[in-house]
Amino acid sequence: DFGRFSLAFSIVQMLLVAGDLGLHNTVLRKIALQPGDSPLVFSVFLALKLRLALLLLAAAALIALLLPVSGPTRACLLVMAPGLAAHSLLLGLGIGFQAHGKLYLGAASSFLLILVQAGAGSAGLLAGGGVVWLGWAYTLAVLLVLAFTAALFGRRIHPPAPGWETRGLGREFLRESLAPGLGVLFEAVTARVAITLVALLAGAHAAGLFAAPARLMGVLRNVPQAGASAVLPALAARAEQPRAAVRLFRRFFALVLGLSLPLAALLFLLSEPLIRLVFGAAYAGSAPVLQVMIWSFVPLSLAVATSQLLLSQGRRVRRVPWVTGAVLLVTLAAHLLLIPRWGVMGAAAAFLLGETVSFLLFALAARAAAGPRGPAALTPGPE
Repeated sequence: DFGRFSLAFSIVQMLLVAGDLGLHNTVLRKIALQPGDSPLVFSVFLALKLRLALLLLAAAALIALLLPVSGPTRACLLVMAPGLAAHSLLLGLGIGFQAHGKLYLGAASSFLLILVQAGAGSAGLLAGGGVVWLGWAYTLAVLLVLAFTAALFGRRIHPPAPGWETRGLGREFLRESLAPGLGVLFEAVTARVAITLVALLAGAHAAGLFAAPARLMGVLRNVPQAGASAVLPALAARAEQPRAAVRLFRRFFALVLGLSLPLAALLFLLSEPLIRLVFGAAYAGSAPVLQVMIWSFVPLSLAVATSQLLLSQGRRVRRVPWVTGAVLLVTLAAHLLLIPRWGVMGAAAAFLLGETVSFLLFALAARAAAGPRGPAALTPGPE
């Protein structure tokens, strides 16, 4: 059942992250540069997000009907489709908080979603519910937290009203969002396709064994991403001050490197007790998988840090889809080659390879984006 739910959840996550179409990056940069235009800019953004939410709902339902999966997995995915649409809007409000320098409010909303979903899911499982109930818990939790967050946004920022009449600005938004949107799409598939491929190529049991360390890696991904959420608006505000942007980037890069390497080493040593503690003795077979995957945390973190230099600059962001597209191709090829031969261990090796290639390509792109200083921009240390 854990493998079945992980398959449905991975599909929802791919659609959710890929489905912003780059709009998050565009609205963040626009508001960071001109905060006074926020009501108009955000209204255009919200109108586009509402249309996109309906498309995501339809896409999830269609995938559920077409995938060759068991009945519970299909039903779970169908139940999660409305929650996916609502979650897309919730992320949009979180980006609004971030753009206004109130990242703590977006983080509080995300934490509230975790608590409500965990409470509803746990209660349902203890009462005898299964995979489908976990889908209901997700959808109900997102709807409740979305209503709360929209009210909070209205009180702390401005009313979150969609601007339906601003078609010209909407088209401008879409044009500016194309490059980061493709980058986010490729990255979302790369980060979450492994569970789907393991489930389809090796079965639900193998998917469960792989999903345990994959979920831990998903949690760890939030560590550099949390820092990136704070750094990205600051970098965007320095779009016309390249030297200041590079100085800030160098400090962030050094911090991420200093945190990720010792943390990866520690978790490598604690892999087996950590798996047993979080998932139980039945998942002891996941410990060797985590020991391979955990080393991807270092290049993963550095790739997140390095990508911010490109995402924050309107002219540089066009490099992102080229990088993430290449990483997606490498990752897919590695999974399709290694999973049939070595199962979950092959998937772990492919995951590590993909994250390493991601950092190397982002580093090359950032060197070119750093201007005349070139490689010096990637050298951690004081300015």
